[in-house]
Amino acid sequence: MLLPLINKIKQLSVKHQNNKFSYYLLNNLRRIFPMFIFQMQLKGKLSNGDKFDSEYIEKRVNYYNRLSINTPLLPSAIKLSQLKLGKKLKVY
Repeated sequence: MLLPLINKIKQLSVKHQNNKFSYYLLNNLRRIFPMFIFQMQLKGKLSNGDKFDSEYIEKRVNYYNRLSINTPLLPSAIKLSQLKLGKKLKVY
């Protein structure tokens, strides 16, 4: 569905030249359409969740999210609620 449209846009653009219109159009289509398609498929994927063994999935999740060592915080550790950020905007 989306692939023929992208190929047509590529054909319209001149090869080996920077074409800003096609560049921005293609990248915006790539950014918008996958999100739309994934949102449409979400209900189907969520409804198929009953077909899987929930105990097996929970074991796998716990395996990959386990901590090897339990590290306690120091008594002098600052709580997140007490942490104050500066007024400058942060990029990272």
